[in-house]
Amino acid sequence: MMMTEMKRGSLPLAALLVSAACSGGGQPGTRDVPVKTHRVPIAQTSFFDLTWLPNGWLVLNQSEGIRESLWRVRADGSDLSRLALEDDHDCRVLSYLRPRVLPNGRVGFVRWCDLASVDRIDLSLVQYDVRTGAQRPLVAQPLRVNPTAFTWNPTMTRGLFSVTSSICAGIGAMTRDRIVDLSLAIVVDGRSHRLDEDLRSPGSADCSNEIKADLPAWSPDGSRIAFLASPQAIGVGGFGRLDAPWNLYLVGADDDRPVPVLGGLVEPRRLVWSPSGRFLAYSGQVTGRWTGIWLYSVASRQLQRLATGSFPALAWSPSGSQIAAVHDLTSAGAKQSTEILIFDLGSASASP
Repeated sequence: MMMTEMKRGSLPLAALLVSAACSGGGQPGTRDVPVKTHRVPIAQTSFFDLTWLPNGWLVLNQSEGIRESLWRVRADGSDLSRLALEDDHDCRVLSYLRPRVLPNGRVGFVRWCDLASVDRIDLSLVQYDVRTGAQRPLVAQPLRVNPTAFTWNPTMTRGLFSVTSSICAGIGAMTRDRIVDLSLAIVVDGRSHRLDEDLRSPGSADCSNEIKADLPAWSPDGSRIAFLASPQAIGVGGFGRLDAPWNLYLVGADDDRPVPVLGGLVEPRRLVWSPSGRFLAYSGQVTGRWTGIWLYSVASRQLQRLATGSFPALAWSPSGSQIAAVHDLTSAGAKQSTEILIFDLGSASASP
């Protein structure tokens, strides 16, 4: 998979719905299976992203006005503290975004630096060892884009990232040295659409004739990649593209023929593999169903609902028996308010 200079038909659902205890009810014709849920007891209510490290730490992303910071906490709410990240006095504003667990057990994140001296934003991917405090680049070269998601193969030699404005979206590729070409494509009505075609267009270009692609996720064993794409957005302009549904695709890590396995996904927020590689957790809406957290079984192609509500972020526990999620409690016009919930999948009748 190789990338150059960049800028910024629904399938049937096999739906076995599982609602969490906090979901507030089901739908006619669905089967509800309760899942035990508890709130992580922390006082702060402005966390908007998270990941779960193999050593048990939850790493949380908090909004602090014009800055975003990273914190760590145990799942029981103990030992909450800010990560001791390196300061940089050349940055007028220094923020840390999108924490993601890496295959080496460390946390990766986007470092966002507003350079006061040259009036420029520097973006880079960084990895941090929570145990030792060591911090070093994840990609040697600075980025030319602000990734909204990123993922790596188990050896961390190849990675994928996505960039989205919601109207436009594309997926790119990278190595530990630099951003590279991505030749992965989807054929729609006889035309091949590269997943990075939006990223390769000028920043002012209209993306109405381009496919939307987002949220790549490399499987834990490295054998395949999951991502979302919306062929239905092709030919649709402006805000109309926001309503175009997405399909879930799977592709072998060394293959170039993505296979659609699920359709009718709307307003996706997060897509994450379970540690076993048997399930994908999806946060967003399913056409004709609720907005919430959904579990997709790769083998059976069944879709289960875990919880109903707005969940901007989620992460699997290292054992795969739990899912942590940011639950958005914000009402219209109110200050941001969130809570961190833990869903105990072992309490369901059919646990991943």
